[in-house]
Amino acid sequence: MSGVMATRGTRPANRRALILDAAATLFAQRGYEHVSVRDIADAVQVGPSALYRHFPGKEHILAEVLSSALDGFRAEIDASSNREECLAALSAFILDHRDAGVLWQRESRHLPAGTSPRVQAALRDVRDAFAAAVSSTGETSAATTAALAVLLSPAFTRSDLARSQHEELLAELAERALRTPIAANAPERPRGPGRPRVSPRARLVSSAMRLFAAGSYAGVSVEELAADVGLATGSLYSHLPTKQDLLVIALTHADGHLQLGLDRILAETADPRTALHRLAASYAEFAMGHPDIVDALVTEVHNLPAEQARAMRGEQRAYVDEWSHLLQEVHPALTSAAATITVQAALSACNDLARNPSVRTREDAESLAARVCLSVLDA
Repeated sequence: MSGVMATRGTRPANRRALILDAAATLFAQRGYEHVSVRDIADAVQVGPSALYRHFPGKEHILAEVLSSALDGFRAEIDASSNREECLAALSAFILDHRDAGVLWQRESRHLPAGTSPRVQAALRDVRDAFAAAVSSTGETSAATTAALAVLLSPAFTRSDLARSQHEELLAELAERALRTPIAANAPERPRGPGRPRVSPRARLVSSAMRLFAAGSYAGVSVEELAADVGLATGSLYSHLPTKQDLLVIALTHADGHLQLGLDRILAETADPRTALHRLAASYAEFAMGHPDIVDALVTEVHNLPAEQARAMRGEQRAYVDEWSHLLQEVHPALTSAAATITVQAALSACNDLARNPSVRTREDAESLAARVCLSVLDA
């Protein structure tokens, strides 16, 4: 937190700023739905009533926190005179304000209807301003989406790479994403009617992931889940005891799929560069085929039971480590820390491309995402 902490019983002139600082930190650490007004008040050593003198409710605090972060991001873009300068400035900004990246990527979905249009407009404005600053066409595209994802990738991770090196590397990775050859227009992927799963349990899991991605885990009720698959609420519990079980099953299955795919590719591929190419293609296919699950892997792991959340994060780190090891074999001069940052940036780019409807509906979505991933990896 950037403000000076107040002493309980005093009334500092910057109390509003202290509240916003405390809320940003708590929302990023715990998730918006796990932070109460009391938690924020305690962090700034005031009673909840004092907090309500500044904000009508927690959702308004979130809106202000996001608006402040976006203002800072936009200011860096506006102060830059060229692409190189913009990428360098934003790399420094996100490393100074990692919470801003978490709030953007994960917590903006919790905005209530009354405040959402204003902040969502600000989000679009920042994306458009970024595209105008770094793209030769000045338009938002798959490449600018990927580059922005790269810049935001440190939000969920920490590294012991020297700060100056981290800034330089992050800007270079974003530049690689922007340089990826991507056709401006591509036909839409043809979609057949498909077939649903027969199992009510499997249909519930699929429905939950779609509804969570459209809103949020906290914002979807058990009644909505039951109605979406045509079940009475009471009968839902005969298939799964809690809403949290749906999240556990989906994310566990997703992790298992990725880990088994990794095992197969490593077992069949001796050359590290070839292995990275196969992994990029495999991950891109998974992400584009399961965008709702990718969204949950990015935004909802903290809603798993504590022990399973720790295990899932450990599995995610192990998955990244395997990619990093291959990347170091391809580029022996790359340190372990730099390799990990690079892999996380590449996967983040792929994730955000999959979460973008205009990209994942392209006929070439999988090959596009794999190319971006490999371009960021320089593989």
